Amino acid sequence: MTESTQPVDPKLEQKKLLIFSIVILLFMVGLAVTFNRLEGARLRSDIFLRWHATVALLADGRNIYDPINAEEVNMIVYGVPEIFLKPGFYYPANLLLFTVPLALLPYETAHLVWTIMGQIFYVLGIYALIRAIKWPQRAAPITLFLGLCLLYLPALQHAIWGQFNTIGVLSLGLCYLALSKQKYVLAGVLVTGLTVKPHPYVLTIVFLLLWAVFQAWRWRFLLGFAVAGFMQWIITEMWQPGWVFAFFEALGGYLPSQSVIDWGWNPYQGVTAVLIIAALILFWINRKEPLESPAFAGSLSISLALSALIVPIVGMMHTVVMPLPILLICFYYYKFSPKLFRYAALSFVVVYVLGWLVFLFGLSRADLYGQHIIWSEGVYKAILPLLVIIWSLPLSLGKYRHAKW
Repeated sequence: MTESTQPVDPKLEQKKLLIFSIVILLFMVGLAVTFNRLEGARLRSDIFLRWHATVALLADGRNIYDPINAEEVNMIVYGVPEIFLKPGFYYPANLLLFTVPLALLPYETAHLVWTIMGQIFYVLGIYALIRAIKWPQRAAPITLFLGLCLLYLPALQHAIWGQFNTIGVLSLGLCYLALSKQKYVLAGVLVTGLTVKPHPYVLTIVFLLLWAVFQAWRWRFLLGFAVAGFMQWIITEMWQPGWVFAFFEALGGYLPSQSVIDWGWNPYQGVTAVLIIAALILFWINRKEPLESPAFAGSLSISLALSALIVPIVGMMHTVVMPLPILLICFYYYKFSPKLFRYAALSFVVVYVLGWLVFLFGLSRADLYGQHIIWSEGVYKAILPLLVIIWSLPLSLGKYRHAKW
């Protein structure tokens, strides 16, 4: 995403971005309509069970975590009450803030709306970060980056299967933008969006709260987070009384899964514990760093990448957040070390392409069917977060950590 040194014409760039926005919206709508018309994809979408459970809550007062919701959905989709995937609500009840409006619609319409909105959240979250760091400034590299993000395999899977991870992408991107404008209360409110599907963002929430505690003027961030979180709890508690305990009880039925660290050597979760402690030490070291510092960006990026490695999550769709740390890493290396920027950008492009290559190769041979998902998950769930950490460490602890943009 190297930019020209020629002066930027803001009006011309805005016109280019407007044209691209129309193209991107048509792409998202087209993708949504295509999969909305496929009954198999529509009914197996993640939104279906959550929509069904929310409809039952509003109509009959049934608990969203009641196993009968999954049994009814399994009968509709598979013709049997139980399947090995053990589907369930498995989300905090603040997801109802999104599913209640959808439950007022027929499912086919709700699926179409959510598939479009999930993609919009994704693009807007990334673009919000671009606005926050004011890079890239030209429409061409912005278009290139967002285009690659749209064609990022986990992002396509996310759209196809109606997932909820892009709520976090939007929340984090807007939070960063609000912080860049010193709107701390608003930033705290926005970061509560990470709690809708918290497991990919556990360390990120810890880092941001720790960062806010140690400077008095950042306490407004904590105020926004606390008030918004409390209000969300009050609203969802009215819809679903006692949901906190029901949520944790429901998690016991979640499909057993391994973290990326568990793929290797992780006796008694010892390696995971060491990595968490190391991350907390890093967060402590950088707790007073300003938003503008590479140390802050590096720590935030590590929090996202390490969460992807240590938290057991099925699939790779949670890695839709990876464009955010990649953007931050490339921005700081572009500013302070053009040579390292080229190496960093090239390494991310190689991994991006590698994930697609192994996916297509596995898909091209009948005897390898199924391996295409396993191989691409290995690239995007393991190699990509590791690469983010490798490039983030010099920003967090290296000679550029105190530089400002």
